[in-house]
Amino acid sequence: MEQINQRLGLATWSSVWQGRNRALAKNGAITVALCWLVAVALTLTQPSVGYADWPYRAQAGPFLVAADAPVEGLDSLAEELLQLSERMQNDLAIPLRIERIRLYLFHDRELFEAFLLQNMPQLTPRDINRQGLFVLRGNTPVIVAMTGPELRRTLRHEFVHAVLNPSLPQLPLWLDEGLAMYYEVPDGSGWQERLADYLAQAARTGWQPDLARLESLTRMQQMGLAEYAEAWSWTFLLMRGGPEYRERLRSYLVELRRGSKPRPLSERWTGSATSPEKSWLVFYGWSTAPTRPRFWSALRQWWNR
Repeated sequence: MEQINQRLGLATWSSVWQGRNRALAKNGAITVALCWLVAVALTLTQPSVGYADWPYRAQAGPFLVAADAPVEGLDSLAEELLQLSERMQNDLAIPLRIERIRLYLFHDRELFEAFLLQNMPQLTPRDINRQGLFVLRGNTPVIVAMTGPELRRTLRHEFVHAVLNPSLPQLPLWLDEGLAMYYEVPDGSGWQERLADYLAQAARTGWQPDLARLESLTRMQQMGLAEYAEAWSWTFLLMRGGPEYRERLRSYLVELRRGSKPRPLSERWTGSATSPEKSWLVFYGWSTAPTRPRFWSALRQWWNR
């Protein structure tokens, strides 16, 4: 999550598009595109300005939507996400704040990337090369996303951030991402087959989970594929490992919401017969045996459907 706190200049925004004029000219849209892209920049930094200049505008549930072209199915998506927030409240046993969310949708990849770079110049190429992004501008959640086949999953992921961050400002980075990856799965199982396969392979080559190390990470730049995968796996364990695991997570979140500094989850295995890492290995059953990881992956997926 990044904080938007930079006021943009029109000259800077125009310069982003000088190198794109030739491509835009093919569509005969230089002047129109440039005018509303300037409005885009103003809209994000000054929500009261420029909204009317977007080609497409709508309101759906908690979302105030602006897009570069019409988007179908927004009402059903908004309803699905509101239902997701209710499920999250039941699962996590904490009240969640559903703020008005500003949602910016793009059909055009170049416009999407230019928008992110102009408004958030601190982003890395890896940050830009994605389908969606959540930021918090003051107290206003903002989601920027590409449309397409993955829009539903993207919005589920970013919506989790948009709900959790105003409700739990001190939520650790790994758990914020872990919960987003857990709840993004449309079938509700939380199971990420690609990440599970990655971790199974890593475990076969000697990799070991380390929850305390994951808890020490505070910046997105520290999160690579291994960290995202491990964050998801710990979250899945806490959510699906049994009542004692979910109660550990719930009590931690309750203390976090009260504004106290709770003991990290890695220290909440005190009094149990095993460590967090041993619990992880037992739960997933991943070892050096060549067939066990895939067997347990399939079994876990079947069990949680």
